[in-house]
Amino acid sequence: MLYISICDDEEISRKEIAAIVSAYLSGHGIEHEISLYSNGTEFLNNYKKRAEELILLDIDMPGKTGIDIIHEFDKNGENRNVMLITGHDNLVLENLNSRPFQFIRKISMESDIPEALEKYLKKQQVAEGVLEIQKKGSIIHLKLSEIKYMEKYKNTLTIRQITGEEIEVRSNLKEYEQLLLNNGFVRAHTGYIVNLACCRAIRKYDMILKTGEVLPISRNRLQEVKAQFIKSRRY
Repeated sequence: MLYISICDDEEISRKEIAAIVSAYLSGHGIEHEISLYSNGTEFLNNYKKRAEELILLDIDMPGKTGIDIIHEFDKNGENRNVMLITGHDNLVLENLNSRPFQFIRKISMESDIPEALEKYLKKQQVAEGVLEIQKKGSIIHLKLSEIKYMEKYKNTLTIRQITGEEIEVRSNLKEYEQLLLNNGFVRAHTGYIVNLACCRAIRKYDMILKTGEVLPISRNRLQEVKAQFIKSRRY
């Protein structure tokens, strides 16, 4: 069950957001429950943390704003899956440092919300150790532990697996870098994302894999790669 909390001081917006969210999740067979709040104070007084949850907050509300709620979460050292909704693009720029999951513009909610939900669901799958790959209309689910590294060359992204199998898709590394961040992978080079569990050592500007393969490390990424490699060995 995915629990959705929507907080917006405009009743029409609340209902529209709920309808778009419900339609998307129902269309993907995801069981969900939606709670609506008309202001930040009501939300904070009644909100209950759930294991599987997503919160959509209007930035610009009288009293406690969406940003105020984010600060309340930060104050308690609690991270939440949050999307911030705004009718003013300048508020997006002013509040980027609040680190929400994604911004949604009220003028384009019908496209922004489904896109944001898709990214959220993919991120949840990665947290559970699964990466979803779309290829020519098909959907492939790969366990993160089965991926050795990803290699980008021109317009083709090749996902190389521990078994020796390969999957080629038309995509870029940036999307996967964002998904795999903090999940045992590191962007070692412009053309490579590497599973740290498959790395045996770092030598100068190279990653030495357990298979004996040698992958390059960009100079500007070297310190971060070393730090992530050392961190991965602590567990």
